[in-house]
Amino acid sequence: MSWTLLAPAFSIVVTLVVLAWAMHRIEAELQELRLSLRRSRVATVATDELQRGARHVAFEIERIDEKNRQRRERRRARDRR
Repeated sequence: MSWTLLAPAFSIVVTLVVLAWAMHRIEAELQELRLSLRRSRVATVATDELQRGARHVAFEIERIDEKNRQRRERRRARDRR
């Protein structure tokens, strides 16, 4: 076997190892990005639900305030008589 062929073969093996390591790192980064995207979606859904809940609470508060206003008006009208 010729020593002149050993150096290029070794460099090819090193290159393949580096490529394999790089592919592994890329795969890990993609996994982290997927997880981040999933968390972002969950946060978006939670935010939408909180906004929907806040609108519902605001509507209920307005409804209760309106009922209380009507009761006060009825009491005032009754007290005037």
